[in-house]
Amino acid sequence: MRRIPLLFIFLGICLLPQISAGQTFTSFDTIFTPNNYPDGPLMSTVFVPSVPNGISLVAVHGLGDPRSEMEGWCDSLAANGYTVITIEYPDPVTQNATFPMPVRAVKTAVQFLRENRARLRLTTNIVGAIGRSLGAGIIAQSLIDENDYSVYGIDNTVSDQINFAVLLYGIYDPYRFIQSSLPISIPAFIQQYFHSNTALEARETPVLQAQRVSAPLLLIHGESDVILQYQQSQEFHDSLSAEGKYNDLILYPNQDHLFEMGASSASFSPIGLEVKDSVLAFFAMESSRAGVSLSGPSAILAQNVPNPCGLASLSGSSSTTVSFRVPKATTCSIELVNRLGSIVRSSSPEFFSEGYHTLTLTVSGLPSGVYYYRISGGASSLARAIVIEN
Repeated sequence: MRRIPLLFIFLGICLLPQISAGQTFTSFDTIFTPNNYPDGPLMSTVFVPSVPNGISLVAVHGLGDPRSEMEGWCDSLAANGYTVITIEYPDPVTQNATFPMPVRAVKTAVQFLRENRARLRLTTNIVGAIGRSLGAGIIAQSLIDENDYSVYGIDNTVSDQINFAVLLYGIYDPYRFIQSSLPISIPAFIQQYFHSNTALEARETPVLQAQRVSAPLLLIHGESDVILQYQQSQEFHDSLSAEGKYNDLILYPNQDHLFEMGASSASFSPIGLEVKDSVLAFFAMESSRAGVSLSGPSAILAQNVPNPCGLASLSGSSSTTVSFRVPKATTCSIELVNRLGSIVRSSSPEFFSEGYHTLTLTVSGLPSGVYYYRISGGASSLARAIVIEN
């Protein structure tokens, strides 16, 4: 689990990690559900990059919002080569939709992408997902019911598996939900959603079913969220970790619900730009793990894990791992810089092939405080903040 400091640096010749490749893309609206779909036809918007990287993503909006709520994310992801579908789903509040209707919509969208690979110029069957608020919770439910076609009444000849997902401030445990500023009663909402069936509710609560999750996850939450408390993500992270499931949790101090977007759903807030970088780095890393090499000119420097680090930190680790991507073979070195700009640790230059790599930084013996780690190669560098607690 990582708590991210609200400090980022532009050091001398350092460049902020601009992950976006900035390529063009087109979008079109389409019904993504098949004929005779149990819940009626549902609309979507599909974003197709000019040069697809082969990976597709399902984007799922929050409660009571239109699918255009995900526009900013879809624009950015498509600019980085991902083919993205943002979907409608039966709304549990305005339409009184009940389980399994919203989850079925997500699964159907996954199948739509796989069935239309040729039309969308997709070269792989890899499908990821990104969701906000209730959308994140619906994706989590999708992950604990992979290949359970009989429950959902969908085509059992096309895989509905999600390969990896980013979940932003979702609801994963209605049993222990802390009611706050929402205008609805969560207990009443959950009771209606699960047909007053407590056994069904338990079977479809992600925190209680972490052992059934197989997809790598990135969980993101603001610690000042009064709509869905960050403990929802913390508890899901703890449950997944206890089951040995690969996941990461990033908590942002002083951030409320929907914090990563700006005044509109089409733009990112200042802290949201950092969230975007972490999401893009996660998708790139997981694509690489799946054997897909993403082309493009961009270098990537991910946030170190764990952060904070040091013997007095929550992790208790005297070392931390830095992940990065180089767009072409080059010689790189890593430096640890204090707030005065002095280099306090550095590595010998090392040759790295094109692609994704990791390096380990040792922080033992350093005073507590905010530092910066910098990857330098050729004429440019990337830097990020790191918190050391010794």
